[in-house]
Amino acid sequence: MHENQEGERDKDYEDWSPGEFNPYTVKIPNVVVVPPKNEDKDTKMKREAIRNAFIHAYGGYEKKCMGAGEVKPVSGQCNDWLVKGMGLSIMDSLDTMLIMGLDKQYRRGRDYLAEHLDWNTTINVSVFETNIRCLGGLLSSYAFTKDPLLLRKATELAKALLPAFDTPTGFPYTWVVLGTNKTSLSQWTHGSVILSELGTMQLEFLYLSHLTGDPIYGETAIRAYETLYKNKPSSTLYPLMTDIMTGRYTTDTLGIGALADSFYEYILKVWLLSGSSNAFGDWYFEEAEAIIDKLGVWIDAETLLIGEILSDNLRPKMDHLACFSGAMFALGSRYTPDRKVAENHMKYATGIANFCRKMYEMTPSGLPCDSVKYNKHKGTLEPAEEENWCYYQMRPEAVETWFYMWRLTNDSKYRDWGWEFFLSIEKHTRARLGYTGIRDASLQPEDLEPDDIQQSYFLAETLKYLYLLFSPSEFLSLNQFVFNTEAHPFPLPMKRI
Repeated sequence: MHENQEGERDKDYEDWSPGEFNPYTVKIPNVVVVPPKNEDKDTKMKREAIRNAFIHAYGGYEKKCMGAGEVKPVSGQCNDWLVKGMGLSIMDSLDTMLIMGLDKQYRRGRDYLAEHLDWNTTINVSVFETNIRCLGGLLSSYAFTKDPLLLRKATELAKALLPAFDTPTGFPYTWVVLGTNKTSLSQWTHGSVILSELGTMQLEFLYLSHLTGDPIYGETAIRAYETLYKNKPSSTLYPLMTDIMTGRYTTDTLGIGALADSFYEYILKVWLLSGSSNAFGDWYFEEAEAIIDKLGVWIDAETLLIGEILSDNLRPKMDHLACFSGAMFALGSRYTPDRKVAENHMKYATGIANFCRKMYEMTPSGLPCDSVKYNKHKGTLEPAEEENWCYYQMRPEAVETWFYMWRLTNDSKYRDWGWEFFLSIEKHTRARLGYTGIRDASLQPEDLEPDDIQQSYFLAETLKYLYLLFSPSEFLSLNQFVFNTEAHPFPLPMKRI
C-alpha cells in the first residue's frame, strides 16, 4: 500500500500506472520485485523519510519553478540554465518519482514535457551535462514505462547533439547550439576537450541505438573510445585534457576526480551494458589497477585516498567526486574470473568508502567538503579548496559507494552512514522550498550559509541512492540494471553491439 506524506492511502495509485509500471513490480523482462512481507519497520521508516524529503524538494520546484532548471529554495527564485524553460529538474528526476512510487508527480512532470519539451530550438547547451541529465533521464524513464513520448524526445535530443561529434578524433565539442552545426569549446581549455566529457557519452548513446535499432548513436560515441585506445599513454591512466583535433594530450595531470571521474566508470559500464567483447573489460581492469598503483594512498590500513598527479608528483588530495570510485571498484569486482583480483578490488572499494566517510566526519555539520587533502605530518584531513573553503554541493558520490557496498556486503555500517548523512541534510540544508548547498560546511552549524541552489542531481542521484540504500536488494538489482553517472538506471543486458 502506498501512502502520501500525511500517511493517508494514495487513492489514485491503483487507478493509474504509467505504461503499466509499478515501482514494486517492475515491468521489465526478467525483473519482478515484490516488497518483503515482514520488512523491518525502522528500515521502512527511513525509506519513507527520504521519500518525503524528495516530495518536499520537488514540491518547492513545482510550486515556484516548474519548467525552469532548478529552484532556489531559500529565495524562491529560479536557476534556469542548461536547457532553459524545458524542465531540467523534471527530466533529471522523472525516474526517481517512478522508483519512489510518486505517480502524481510523475504524471504532472510527464505532461509538462509532452507540452513544452521541444528540442527544435537554438540554445547553446553543454553536451556532457545535457547527455547525462536529460538524455539519461528520458531513456531511463522510457525503460520503466515504455512511454513512446519519452523515447521520441530522447531520440530528438540525441540527433540535436550529434553535430558536436563532427571532429577528426570523434571527441565531442563541449558546447553545441541545438538545431544548428555550431559547436565550441570552453575558452579556458585552449582547444582541448576534457576527459570526462569525451568519455561520458557512450552509455546513453549505445542504449539509444539498442532501443531504436539505429546504430548511428552508438557508433558515433564509440569513435572517441577508439581514438583513445589507439593512443594509450605510457602512464596507462589518461591525462585530463586532450586536443580535440589531433588527440594529443595537452596536460600531464592525472586523476579520477574533477575533469576525469566518469570516464573510468563508463569503460566498465559500457562493457556491462553492451554485452560486447572482453576488450572493454580488459581495458577497464587495466585502468583500474593503474588507479591504485599510481594514485592510491593508504593513510592507514583500512582507509584509501585516491590522489592526483601534477608534474609527476603525487598529491594526496581527493575530490568528493572521486568517491564514485568505491562503487566502481565494488561493481567491477563481480565481473573478473580472477578471485584474487576480485578480493583486491573489494578491498580498494572498502578503503575508498572508509575515506569518504571521514570527509563527513571532519565537519561539525556532518556535511562534506567538496575536496580534501591529507596532511601527512599531522595525520589529519583538511579542506583542499582555496583559503580552506569547504563547499558542500549536495553531491551523491559517497552515498553511491555506500549503496553499492551495502548491496554487496550487507554490512549495516553503510546504512548507518547514509542515515547520518540524511539527518545532516535535514538539519542543516532544509529550506522553505527544498534543500540547499552550503558555502562553507566547516563552520559551526549556527554559522552555515546556504548557497540557495537545489541541484537537479540532488533529486536524480543523492535522494535516489539514499532511498535505494534502504530498499530491498532485489529492487533495481545490480544484476539487472546499470546506472549512468547521473544515477539513471538502464536494464541489463542489451543485445551484443
